[in-house]
Amino acid sequence: MTAEFEAIDRGSQVTVTFGDGSSQPDVRSLFDSPEHGLDRLEYICRTRTALGYFRPPDLGGIHPALLSLRVEFIITFSDGERVERILPEGERHPGFLFPHEMARRRGSFNSQFTDPRPNSELLYGFFDAAFFAAHLPDVWANHSYRALIERFALTGYFSYGYRNTYYEDITGALLGLAEEGGIDEAFPQIDLIQVNGGFQIAVREYPNGRRHSFLHRSGAEDKSRTFVIFNFRGDYKPDYGRKNIADEVRPLVLDVSKALIQWATRSPRKGNLVTGEEATPYGATGIDEARETLADDAERFALGGAWLDATIDPPERLRVSKAEAEVVSEFVSYVASGHLPGFRIYGLSSRMLDSMFDYHLELAEQYVYDETGRPLGLIFIEGRDRHYERQWLEFKPSTDMLVADIAADAGSAAKKWFTTISLLVCENVDDALDGYTIDAITADNTNERKYFGVTHILRSHANQDHAVQVIALSSLRLLLGGGSVFVPPRNTNS
Repeated sequence: MTAEFEAIDRGSQVTVTFGDGSSQPDVRSLFDSPEHGLDRLEYICRTRTALGYFRPPDLGGIHPALLSLRVEFIITFSDGERVERILPEGERHPGFLFPHEMARRRGSFNSQFTDPRPNSELLYGFFDAAFFAAHLPDVWANHSYRALIERFALTGYFSYGYRNTYYEDITGALLGLAEEGGIDEAFPQIDLIQVNGGFQIAVREYPNGRRHSFLHRSGAEDKSRTFVIFNFRGDYKPDYGRKNIADEVRPLVLDVSKALIQWATRSPRKGNLVTGEEATPYGATGIDEARETLADDAERFALGGAWLDATIDPPERLRVSKAEAEVVSEFVSYVASGHLPGFRIYGLSSRMLDSMFDYHLELAEQYVYDETGRPLGLIFIEGRDRHYERQWLEFKPSTDMLVADIAADAGSAAKKWFTTISLLVCENVDDALDGYTIDAITADNTNERKYFGVTHILRSHANQDHAVQVIALSSLRLLLGGGSVFVPPRNTNS
C-alpha cells in the first residue's frame, strides 16, 4: 500500500495501469484525444463499472454513500497536457449513463413515455410496482410475477428509439468514434457500445456490466430499438452461471420485456417518434426526401466508421461486420483466400434461405484438428473425407435474429425452418436464446464440427435430431489473426 493511498481516509480509489507487461500495452488510440478522451472514459465507467449504479429519477431508496459520491476523471497525455472532469457537474452525475442523457448531450429531442412529445427521437421511462399495476395489467395480474416484483422491489428503466441504429448513432456522436484520428487497430476487439438493443441486470443498484439480448424470439426490429435495465433488490441472488439472471426471474424478465415493448409501440407513444427512414420504402417518396434520406444515411455511415479501406497498403477491414451484407462479404473473403477450405458456394439468394453450397474436404494433416496448432480443424471419422451436398446457409448479424425468423408465423416473408438450415454465419452469438442453446466448439465436442472453421453449435430444445453449425466471425478472427479485425490473405501456394 502506497503512502498516497494510506493518506485517503474515506471513499475508494482504483488505479488501472497500462503499459509494458499488461494485456493492453497501448491505450493511446482510445483515450489520446483531448476532445473525446474524457467522454470515452466516463462512458466506460458509467456503463461497465460500479460507477454506473442504477439511478431512479427521484433517487428514492438510494444509499446515502451513492448520493454523496464524487467522481474525478483525469487523463494525462504524453506531452504533459492534462484534462479532468468532476462529477456531479451541471447535468452530469455519477450513475448509469442512460440513453436519453446521451441524446440530450447531442441536442437530440426526447420525451417520456408517459408524456410523449411529437418528433421525439427517443422515448424513455422508469418502472416500478405502481407502473406495472397502472400500465401492464397482464403482468401485474400474474400472482407469481407480482410476488417476485414485490419481493425484489423491482424497479427499472427502458427506452425506445426511432430507428434501429439509434443507440449506435448517439454513442458514436458522443465518443467521436468515426472522426479522423479516432480509435484505431490498437483496440480491434473492443465494443464500446454497451448501451444498445437489449437489457442489463442490476443487483441492488449494482450493474453487472453485461448487456443481454432479449429472451423472447419475435420482433427483431423492436428489440434493436429497445434498451431495458432491471434492478433487483432485497434478497435477489444472481445465478452467475446464467450471467446474473436467476432462474426464478427468467420468465418474469422475458414477459416484462415483451410487455414493455408492446406497450411502448402502441399509440400514442410510438406515433410521437420522428419518422425514420424505415417509414416508407427506402425512406423517401420524392427526390427531395430521397436526398434528405441519403444525407441522414451518409451521417450514420460516417459515425459508424469506415468498414473497408483500400486507400492504405495493404487494404484493411477497419471494424467488425455489422450489417448482413458485411457478414456475407467477410465470410466470402475467407473462403476465397483459403482460410475456410472445402466450400463450393453456388450463389446468393433473396428467397427462403440465403445460399446453397456443397462441401468437400479430403483428409490431410493441414485440416486435422489440433487444439493448439489447428483449432479450426476437423475430426475425420474412420479416416473418411468430409463430403456433403446441397447444404443451406443463412447470414445474420447475430444468432438471435435467426431465432426470431424461425419463430415467425408460417407464410410470413421472414419465416425460416430450423431443420432446413445447415450453417449460420454471423458476427456475434448470443447465449440468451429462448428455447435454444448455443455451445462453443472445444476439444470436448470437436467431433460435432461438420465444416472447417465452425465455432459454435446451435441447438433447439424442441428438436434434438438437428443442430445448426455456426461460424461466428468474432470468434473466427481470434483464431485466425489473434483478434485483429483485419485478417491478411492466406498464401494458398505455400
